[in-house]
Amino acid sequence: MLDHLSLHCIYAQEFWADLVSRLGLRNITPSQNVGINDWWLLAPSRVAKPQSKQLNSLVMLALRALWLERNDRVFNGKRSPVLVMLDAVLDEWASWVVCRSGTLGEVD
Repeated sequence: MLDHLSLHCIYAQEFWADLVSRLGLRNITPSQNVGINDWWLLAPSRVAKPQSKQLNSLVMLALRALWLERNDRVFNGKRSPVLVMLDAVLDEWASWVVCRSGTLGEVD
């Protein structure tokens, strides 16, 4: 069930596709035949070394956002469009990067 909610449901697929596209990281798009653990272990090896820690932070934020979205749908009857959630995740991620490094230059 975790793989479905985090990678394979339609909402998660659209979210990840939009996220990696926006960041220019299409080479880390999760495939249908991989689980979250395997994908998360592989994804950082497909980006430059300095970006791997930032990518791990982004994945944690994204997984949390997907989980919260699922809970809102199930328990509160609320639905957020993928692009709204994506913008929120990227805004929070930018704040994390600023707090960690003092600049957003490393994200690009």
